[in-house]
Amino acid sequence: MKIVRLDCYMYPPAPEEIAGYRALGLDVVETSVKTPAEIAKVCSDADFVTVVSDYVKRDVIEQLKCCKALMRRGTGFEKVDIGYATERGIIVTNLPAYSLSNLADHAMMLMLALARRLPWYENALEKRDWIQSRIENAPRCIRLEGRTLGLIGLGNIGKRIAKRALAFDMNVISYHRHPSADEELKYGAKPVSLDELVEQSDVIIIVCPLSEESYHMINRERIAKMKPTALLINLARGAICDEQALAEALAAHKIAGAGLDDFEHINVHHSPDGQKDCYFTGLDNVIMTPHCAALSPEQALEGAQKMHKQLDMLLNGIFPFSVVNPAVYEKVKDRYRLEEESTKINK
Repeated sequence: MKIVRLDCYMYPPAPEEIAGYRALGLDVVETSVKTPAEIAKVCSDADFVTVVSDYVKRDVIEQLKCCKALMRRGTGFEKVDIGYATERGIIVTNLPAYSLSNLADHAMMLMLALARRLPWYENALEKRDWIQSRIENAPRCIRLEGRTLGLIGLGNIGKRIAKRALAFDMNVISYHRHPSADEELKYGAKPVSLDELVEQSDVIIIVCPLSEESYHMINRERIAKMKPTALLINLARGAICDEQALAEALAAHKIAGAGLDDFEHINVHHSPDGQKDCYFTGLDNVIMTPHCAALSPEQALEGAQKMHKQLDMLLNGIFPFSVVNPAVYEKVKDRYRLEEESTKINK
């Protein structure tokens, strides 16, 4: 049986990842092709495809002759055509509880760097302009103790950020789909409405999934409700923010700053050649990172081990954990049985 590992240039597989596939008896093809036609060609006879950052839409899926599972090596799965994969009887998996500490650390890093004006001070030292930098930046520094952190999303990542923020003696409020008094007690995150959160927060951190509901959730109207001293950090998908409205607010200093790890209008998984500048290029109150919040050697090994477990289940006729299209079970139940670790099926 054959597995194709996509995106090997941008996200090189660790030796342990490839060794694990081979230990399961799989023939491994490593590739960095990017266009849908190239991906369809190399994956046409694959039994399993590991998806990292490439789009696998209908035009690719319809060329897959014997694919049993599309396996997303990460959390988000909007780049895969879930509906058509289900129609074709292809299982789609992801890794939801994945690299959580890295993501929480990255959020704190962006918050601290913005609050303490780190890039501006460092740049001043490079230019030997430290005296003027102290004069200009000291009034803009933010003491985090006693400030209010607003979390948009209180899932696995949000909970870890809340724990770190409480260690800084911050007040934590949250907006999420399923508010719970128990979570408020356990994580110290008071549930509020989204509009209350944007009005009350000194720092806003976005860690919710992208969906029809959350697309441009942070729009021009909500940005206008933020404090002029507010910091906005987005560790989720770029399209949750209206990037043009956010850039205009930052340029006019209607909010103090932003830390961004993903973008709607540039694709950081592809070469910059031929891409337009993003809205935030040239702004002096933005820190941008190229969707790298999850990355570390530990993350690479953690993801590989979880995918090996999913593959082991599939190869042994078990419906795996973390299936994002559980409705597909009706099409594959003659090949896969349900066990305790399997994704739960509503019957």
